[in-house]
Amino acid sequence: MEKVKFDELTEKELLVKLLESQNKEAKRAKITMISSIVMTTVVFIAVAIMVPKLFVSLSKIDSTMKKVDTLISQCETTISDASSAISNIDEMVKNVNNVVVDNTEAVNEALNNLNSVDIETLNKSITDLSNIVGPLAKLLGH
Repeated sequence: MEKVKFDELTEKELLVKLLESQNKEAKRAKITMISSIVMTTVVFIAVAIMVPKLFVSLSKIDSTMKKVDTLISQCETTISDASSAISNIDEMVKNVNNVVVDNTEAVNEALNNLNSVDIETLNKSITDLSNIVGPLAKLLGH
C-alpha cells in the first residue's frame, strides 16, 4: 500500500478513502461477530453435552461413596469381631492349657501310686485271699 498524503487529497477523495476504510472495518466487525457467535454456540453445545454427563458422574460418585462408607463400616465391625474372637481364643487356650496341666498332674499322681504298689505283696495277698475264700465258697455251695 502506498502512503497517501491526506492534505493533498480533495474532500471527495477523502470521503471515498474514509468510506473504503469504514467498509473494511465493517467487514472485520462482521467476521469478528460471526466468529464470536460460532464460538459461543460451540461453547453452549459443549456445555449442553457435558453438564448432564457431569451430573450423572457426580451421582455415580455419590452412590459409590455411600457404598464405600457402608463397606468401611462393615470392615470396622468385622475387625472388632475378629479382635474379640482372638482375645476369646487366647483365653480359651489358657483354659485348655490349665486343664492339660491339671490332668497331667492327676495322671502323674496315679502313675506314682501304681508304681508304689508292691506287686509281689499284692500277688501274695490275692493268693491268700483265694485260699481263704475258696473253702468258704465250697461250704456255701458255689
